[in-house]
Amino acid sequence: AEMVGKSLGPYVHPEDWDMFDEAVQGCTQGEPYDIVVRIRIRDGSYHYVQTQGFPIHGGDGGKPEVFGISQDITKIETAEEELRAQSALLASVEKVAAIGGWEMDLVTRKAKWTQGTYDIIEIEPGEPIPGPDDHVSYYLPEFRPMVTAAMADLIERDIPLDFEAQARTVKGKLIWCRALGRADRQDGICTRVYGTLQDITE
Repeated sequence: AEMVGKSLGPYVHPEDWDMFDEAVQGCTQGEPYDIVVRIRIRDGSYHYVQTQGFPIHGGDGGKPEVFGISQDITKIETAEEELRAQSALLASVEKVAAIGGWEMDLVTRKAKWTQGTYDIIEIEPGEPIPGPDDHVSYYLPEFRPMVTAAMADLIERDIPLDFEAQARTVKGKLIWCRALGRADRQDGICTRVYGTLQDITE
């Protein structure tokens, strides 16, 4: 009842006002919008709100009015902000420790790396990651039998991975690495291995 006859505009955060006003003005010209703005609620705090607007053409041929739908998405936005903060912290810690994370899905045969692992191997993010059968190629030939055996022990016997070996990055730099790993199993079958890779050259 308190909102009847009022616009949402006065409750929009000042930093979001220009975006909101531009969207509404565009809607009165026939352009729908879908934006996220901060709205001041009763206690004075601001909530994230996804608001959509659609032009409604009156029968008198006048200027279109705006039909709007708004949804409070504060919990979603807060969770995403926390996730972004955690990701930033992880990236900072990885850089300080020269360490990265890796994961190999043995069902899909696909791998995932964190930024730290990309940095150690000197691969640009977005470039193809070697799968479970190819990662050993980074290690020097004399270390490959040991690395292969250690991975087999992890996958087949659930023996935690822990080895040091010399590797060559894609740019040709020789480094010493320490790899740690663990396995996930379903019905006794290994479905995923994951762990860390650290540059211990120094």
